[in-house]
Amino acid sequence: MKLSFCTDSLGHLPFEQMLDKLLELGVYGVEMTTGGWSSAPHLPTEALLGSATQRQNLLKALESRGMSIAALNVSGNPLDPGELGQKHQRDTENAPGVGG
Repeated sequence: MKLSFCTDSLGHLPFEQMLDKLLELGVYGVEMTTGGWSSAPHLPTEALLGSATQRQNLLKALESRGMSIAALNVSGNPLDPGELGQKHQRDTENAPGVGG
């Protein structure tokens, strides 16, 4: 069985330190949040969408540890009629592009 971990739970750690902590725990799959209710502490979505190099570096950091993205999570309320809904809708639409 392959376990995965929602990285928000270690949102206080920088990205690579978070990955190292998961390795210590024997976790090789990461569920990374890309927005919505989450601040997406490990995925700067806009920067990643604008830079193939940053996306490649993120994937290299995972692959060098034998890890992979198990899921991209963007929990939110894109149907809210106000600004919140618009933000969550953008976060939802941007999520697939972040994963590589």
